[in-house]
Amino acid sequence: CMLKDGDDITAQIKTDGGALDIDIHNAKLTQGDYTAVAFGHNMTDLEVYVFELRESQVLGRTGYTTGYD
Repeated sequence: CMLKDGDDITAQIKTDGGALDIDIHNAKLTQGDYTAVAFGHNMTDLEVYVFELRESQVLGRTGYTTGYD
């Protein structure tokens, strides 16, 4: 799956041998900013992958949401 928002943000998401591969390019991201990808059947109870740009390195975290406001 390839997602694109103009030239600034692209995401390619695929599975390979049961592993999830997420490739995100976000030219709008600056130090201390976050970006994320979430998966689910609707907008509740999502599996979330959050990425932070800190000191020119990308830190990744996983989590989930419960509910929707």
